[in-house]
Amino acid sequence: MSGDTIAYQRDHDLVSGLDYVPYFGIEVDLDDRKAVIEHCCMLYEKRNDALRDPISGGWSFIANISPVSRETPPPDNARPLPHFARTGGYFRFTLIEGLQTMEEYDTPTFHHSQVWVAQVTGIQDDGVHEDDEETVVVKIVQASLIPAPDGNRRNPWEINSSARQLACSEDLFYDCFPGEQGIQIPWYFGKFQVKMPNGEEAYVLIMEQIKGCTLPDWLATYAAANTSGKAKRLQSLKDVILSIHDAYDALSQAGMYHELGSLEDVIIRCYPYSDLISD
Repeated sequence: MSGDTIAYQRDHDLVSGLDYVPYFGIEVDLDDRKAVIEHCCMLYEKRNDALRDPISGGWSFIANISPVSRETPPPDNARPLPHFARTGGYFRFTLIEGLQTMEEYDTPTFHHSQVWVAQVTGIQDDGVHEDDEETVVVKIVQASLIPAPDGNRRNPWEINSSARQLACSEDLFYDCFPGEQGIQIPWYFGKFQVKMPNGEEAYVLIMEQIKGCTLPDWLATYAAANTSGKAKRLQSLKDVILSIHDAYDALSQAGMYHELGSLEDVIIRCYPYSDLISD
């Protein structure tokens, strides 16, 4: 099953840096009680449909990728752009591994998106698919799977965020920091609207898959290593800590406000370097 892509028309003026996060608007007029009730009922129905027919490995969609370019030559430590991002065009993205799936939505620590690794396949003009070994990360923001408004709260919308707000804010984040892409943060390939199996239009953000291990995984390996060569092991730990510090410092120097959030957000790519995935 493939989704239909819809061209995204930017509806905000790009700012340099993130001095503020624009309000992109929720999908319903909060002052219209009838509209809010109808909106919540629609989300409830779509959620049930999504739970009955969830996306899984093998599901795919097609997106028209614009070529990615830099205004200045990338530094030596920049990761190379994937081939598909250099050429641009129509590509099929097939889900192959779930990193954060629908099964986690009903847990106490809910998420606002699904995250999958997807295989990228080129599509020629004659419709023939070209084999490709490139993979990316796709983040799917689906309104019906975001926690619904809670009428028992003083602010019913406290834990509910507009899917449009979430997706557009992250899209703006990447657009504001093109120079850090491929170094401290992933390369970013765009935001699209894709029709899901339940008929709902979801926002899909496509970004680089940074190959490596998370900081906790690296620390576990470090702790389990042979205790011989204590000085060498201590130096390797210092190198990793300093590389993480340098990465965060580079983001701060670029004017980016950030929080450490989770140790899983730190990816040790090619020792002793680190890159950050923003979630």
